[in-house]
Amino acid sequence: MKGELRCPTCNTRQEEPVGGVNMLPSNFMLNNLAAEIRKLDTQDETETGIFEEEEEEEEEDKEDEKESGSGTPLAAALSPTNSCVDLTSGNTDWQSIPVAESSYLEILGEQFKLKGSSVKVKLQFCDVEGQPIRGKSRDGITAVVVHPDKERFMILDVAFRKRSGDFTISFAAEHIGIHLVVVTLNGESVVGSPAKIVVRPNGIMVRTLSLSLYEPKGISATHDEIYVTDQSDKAYVQTDWHGGWDRFGIGKPYHKEGTYIAPFGIAKYNDKLFITDSFNSCVYVYIHMACTNNFGKRVLERPTGIAVSKDGIIYVADCASNTIEVFWHNYSHMHSIEVKGKGILTHLALNQSEDRIIVADEKTSVIKIIDLNRGKIVKSIKTRISQAPATPFGVALDDEDNIYVSLTFDPSKLTKRNETARNVKRKGAVVTYNSDGYFLGTIGEKELINPSGICYINDDYDSPQLLVVEGGDYESQFSCVKVFRL
Repeated sequence: MKGELRCPTCNTRQEEPVGGVNMLPSNFMLNNLAAEIRKLDTQDETETGIFEEEEEEEEEDKEDEKESGSGTPLAAALSPTNSCVDLTSGNTDWQSIPVAESSYLEILGEQFKLKGSSVKVKLQFCDVEGQPIRGKSRDGITAVVVHPDKERFMILDVAFRKRSGDFTISFAAEHIGIHLVVVTLNGESVVGSPAKIVVRPNGIMVRTLSLSLYEPKGISATHDEIYVTDQSDKAYVQTDWHGGWDRFGIGKPYHKEGTYIAPFGIAKYNDKLFITDSFNSCVYVYIHMACTNNFGKRVLERPTGIAVSKDGIIYVADCASNTIEVFWHNYSHMHSIEVKGKGILTHLALNQSEDRIIVADEKTSVIKIIDLNRGKIVKSIKTRISQAPATPFGVALDDEDNIYVSLTFDPSKLTKRNETARNVKRKGAVVTYNSDGYFLGTIGEKELINPSGICYINDDYDSPQLLVVEGGDYESQFSCVKVFRL
């Protein structure tokens, strides 16, 4: 009807504005105007409007469920963005294609890499059907890699040439953890960026140290010595392990005849060695293999794991009360941290950079991350090996606060069973997470049977090692310390 104002999309009648409709553009005029704007976006020499990033919702932790594979896309990438064009009738958003005739910038490569390898990522312009095409000379692309410690390094800053539609970029995988490849096109972030690259520890077993122990539980180490608790034979043993020995040169601290102790956790702090005794409900203090003190008898019930902060604050896990007891450097009790749930706490480790405690709960098969400032659990990680339930025991942290957990599992429960698994009732491994609990990889699944305590040591920055006590009960055929290079 003459004089009516109708929507150009749905053809519904609209209220007439003040002054009538005689001066407004017709639907035909608007459609032609939109078509002309789209044409402008495909020309090299013409730039129209201001590009804004189009937000796309992505499923969280989608990468966790994928297996590694060569050439798998790390992320879908650049989709069309909205170009805001200021029209005389108001601000209107028009769909445009900012990258020549293409709609996507794909990021291709392997998501999982081993430490020490080279990470290679390919950036490829593709059309809407996924076929590679060439970029245009005006398209400037940058790529930055963000390491786990948040350091940023530029690895690409170029302009695409018409004869080349892709670039291969690379960087050295020197740090365990999640690396992010952040890609921008003409200064705008692209969808699919950052791409996540997970660098896993090597986990190569380089040495085995034989032990004459029956029930080892905990382990601590310095650059010169190793200390291992043994619940069946006094407190602990120690040795100088860098002399190339295949067997421990065993030294044992003196205790009165007839004194029964059940040592469990162990921690070294300056010249002192702290050992928990789950039978006598206390913590012993040793200096040069002599027991000089003990504390905690009025507070502790069945102490297990122990950790000491840089300023001498002592944290002790208690599996009977399901708490973590905190003591001052003078051994007086500070306070208790209640751990929710009916679990059995074993070993723990201290993340001082984030003020967190990581403790293993072998009853519920969970690793619990506790915020020390709030005294609350901030994350619980269910421990598994290939979807098979696994029981955690030992906990250790490396220099970058990545978490290492020793555990045991029933190989018959694995999703992919082999012939060996049918005859083996128990297997062991060490799983690795970053400080936020993101799964990084598995170590020692072929070498370990029944691991217990673990500890991390780094002689220098280039040679970190993980020490794992093997043979945690009377059923094991042998006991030893297995050394893995990370």
